Amino acid sequence: MDVIGRHGRVAIGRRHADEPGGDVAIVIPGWDDDIFCFLADVTGHGIRASRFARELEELVRVLATRLSPGALLGEINARMEMGWLPNLFASAVCVLLDAARGLGTVAVAGQLPPVVRTTTTHAMPVAAGPPLGVFSSQVYSEVQFELSDGDVMVLVTDGIADSFATERDALGLETLLELVDRAPRDLTGLCADLLSSAEVRGLHDDATIVAIGRSSWEIGHPLCSIASW
Repeated sequence: MDVIGRHGRVAIGRRHADEPGGDVAIVIPGWDDDIFCFLADVTGHGIRASRFARELEELVRVLATRLSPGALLGEINARMEMGWLPNLFASAVCVLLDAARGLGTVAVAGQLPPVVRTTTTHAMPVAAGPPLGVFSSQVYSEVQFELSDGDVMVLVTDGIADSFATERDALGLETLLELVDRAPRDLTGLCADLLSSAEVRGLHDDATIVAIGRSSWEIGHPLCSIASW
């Protein structure tokens, strides 16, 4: 688990498929406890998906400090439409969090919304736009949110969610909510627990998890609500 600023905690869990894949996970610390997070999955497998995932990561790192989450997704979508191959797209979720105040902004493109574990565990109420690279001039809406002391936000790629899918719940969201709700308070343990559960159910794709926690106390303080072991 990484400590970002005085109040941010971040852990990333990954499993790679047998061939190169298209998952992208970027976490960038900013000034005054800001945390920028971008999680995406480029469609397909193999060398092509891996190459475009690297290109996407480079582009996001250039734009990360300049644009809000919704504007960033819109800009990436426009550039993909102009420069990427046909029938190549990416799902993504972008988060900007002021960990000191617990205030943030999120935008989603063709991916499950963030799951938040607070007094209850629920999916963040944000409308997802279409995947990046599908429609030109697409506008991606942003939603403001607030994390309290001890709250945890969990982002997953399709590799995780698809393994939890059932006939009744094609997106795998219900199982994801149940697993996050009872996962360890330690963010590294939470990621490991979700990956293990996905593998048991049959993991056939690259899978990536980003867990972001907020505590109003510095790590190690007796009242810190995010475990650090």
